[in-house]
Amino acid sequence: MSPKEFQAWRSAMGWTQTTAAQNLGLVKETVSNYERGATAIPRVVELATEKLTSDSDAQ
Repeated sequence: MSPKEFQAWRSAMGWTQTTAAQNLGLVKETVSNYERGATAIPRVVELATEKLTSDSDAQ
């Protein structure tokens, strides 16, 4: 998952960086680092975004 894809996912969920961090069990600074490309996005975070998206779609 690229930084742009991560940011697009967060925006599609309607979440702020803080809300995304809370739902992923992270801190806001980590989400910011992912979106800026300062930190690589781990596969486990990518999988979590997929799960959260599918849970959101099911509602």
